[in-house]
Amino acid sequence: MAKISSSSSSSISSPCGGFAQRRVAKLQAKNQAKLEQNLSQKDIDPNEQNPTISAAAAATGSSIVLTTCTYANTNTNANANYRLHCGQKNISPAKCLLLAGLFLSLTSSSIWPLSGVFALPRHMHGRHLILPHQHHVHLRSADSLAINSILIKVDPAKKTSQSCLKIKMTTQPTRKSIEDALNTTEQTKNSIQCLLEEWLVRDHDLSLKMAIQRYSLHQLDLEHPLREAIKTVKVNDNDNDDSVHFSFETSEIGAPVEELSKILDSLEIVRHLINSLKMPKELWRDTFTHISEKMTHNIFMATSAMGIEKCDRSGYTYNNNHANVMYAVGLEAIKLLTVVQGKYELMLESEGLLLDDV
Repeated sequence: MAKISSSSSSSISSPCGGFAQRRVAKLQAKNQAKLEQNLSQKDIDPNEQNPTISAAAAATGSSIVLTTCTYANTNTNANANYRLHCGQKNISPAKCLLLAGLFLSLTSSSIWPLSGVFALPRHMHGRHLILPHQHHVHLRSADSLAINSILIKVDPAKKTSQSCLKIKMTTQPTRKSIEDALNTTEQTKNSIQCLLEEWLVRDHDLSLKMAIQRYSLHQLDLEHPLREAIKTVKVNDNDNDDSVHFSFETSEIGAPVEELSKILDSLEIVRHLINSLKMPKELWRDTFTHISEKMTHNIFMATSAMGIEKCDRSGYTYNNNHANVMYAVGLEAIKLLTVVQGKYELMLESEGLLLDDV
């Protein structure tokens, strides 16, 4: 509580107000006489006083001898204590009340914010606009913020004597072999999409459509021969539901041997990455082991069309800093099979690329 000391030995606990109201009538004459005496001794013109104090004194027609008010902050803890120190000056009761009220309002407003005023945040303004809140990065896409890639390099396989990209074929693939491969690709692509979506709903409470939107700025950056073709795959979703459809359109097709070599090497790389990922045993057992089997089935159909049993995949790199690598690999498998399906269809439509069945 603020204290105000008068020139006498008495003091009060309230800022001047109660004292002035009770004693002003009795001290008015005495203080007026002292004022006139002091002014005459010091040769001070009353009009040269502080205009605000003089106006207050003139308005009340009386004044009391109080000290000049100066604040000294004696803040030693969370609750600031203020004292009012005084020197000999002439302040009217009204002025003292005004100063005391102003002092209390300033003190209270510095401790308790006014209605509708909130405490300042404990961080720099705009910091949250520069640095994303780390707890919610995965929700914003993570959601929505692209992150730097950390590329992992995987060496090529060396189990056989021939690379998948350098297969030598003596004859062209047959139409029947490509038709069988096409049917397998269509069925396994739909199965992988269902497996991936079931896992996303079960473990992440996301549909495939929602996951694609959430991780739209993240890239797996998986290196394989059909990487550029995968970038052109269109994702068509329905505004009325969560269904997602993938499509790939191309009018260019190379020689069957060249195309099948790229298809086979890409399938081998995606399967190897799926098998290499570290994940909970339950997730592997319930979802990704089945996705791996679907890729193996497509590899078998491609090698059968080429007339070989196996080949060595190429080395590759991928971004291990993706927000959800397992989702990204599953999506890559779907897009890859979409491209393979489109290439098989174009082979069947083109004249002279395939041998007719005997």
